[in-house]
Amino acid sequence: MANGFIISDFLKENIYQFSERETPFSFEKKQLKPTSISKDEYLRVGSEVLQLLKKKEVEKVVFSRVKFIEQPFFDLCKAFEMLEKNYPTAFVYCFQDTALGTWLGASPEKLLSVENEKAQTVSLAGTREKASKKPWTKKECREQMIVTEFISKQLFSMGLSCIYTDFPEEEFAGPLRHLKTEISFDLQHRNVSDVLGVLHPTPAVCGVPKNKAIEIIKTTEAHDRELYSGLIGVLDEKKTCLYVNLRCSKWFGNEGFLFLGGGYTDESVPEKEWEETENKSKTLLNVLQTISFGQ
Repeated sequence: MANGFIISDFLKENIYQFSERETPFSFEKKQLKPTSISKDEYLRVGSEVLQLLKKKEVEKVVFSRVKFIEQPFFDLCKAFEMLEKNYPTAFVYCFQDTALGTWLGASPEKLLSVENEKAQTVSLAGTREKASKKPWTKKECREQMIVTEFISKQLFSMGLSCIYTDFPEEEFAGPLRHLKTEISFDLQHRNVSDVLGVLHPTPAVCGVPKNKAIEIIKTTEAHDRELYSGLIGVLDEKKTCLYVNLRCSKWFGNEGFLFLGGGYTDESVPEKEWEETENKSKTLLNVLQTISFGQ
């Protein structure tokens, strides 16, 4: 895996490395617009996913969709600056590339940071609006536990011992809050790429068991995930900081396509999962609406 600033697709089948050299931007590869489905179609397919879960074919699946928006007065640089200002703890980025297109995002989920052999990852799952006063549900706590257990087992499989907090904490990310467990471990001279190989994709963006979840994702999602839920950040054997590419969008002029996912277990209700994806879209939409109103 190449060092430097990288970004990958969902399954790390394609990993792109960015150079510091600046070149004039022009589209050389025709970009395809992601497929967006209606709420009715989402609920129909979500119900099919739920049936697979109830048959115990899989424990958890992250089912995602694409939300289409038209954004008058869209300015990529201004949107980036506003996201950076509003979400200081997120990984905020924007770029234009001849092969990949135009992307904008603000991810709250750190996948792996490493410095001086000390490594840290995060189990982040369970989502609700920041203003909600309701206690976390059994389904949300279980969803978070699935991710934490997966990460711990994967690290132990490499002979690494990990330490994580006894109880998940709340993580605030813009208009949302999540359940988060920080997991720290000593790299013990292991290769960073090898650690990434066993960690990603975690159940937070894929499911359990992983291979079955990937199969369901490929057969049920109407869109190609492209860079959504892939890796993004700086990869280096001495100092690494990588995030999962969430709360992200692809742009064609003033037309935006927001990638939104929700974790399904056998306790899920498709209508509530739809609402969760709508809430996740507000990370970008709240900022974009501010820009529009400012014109």
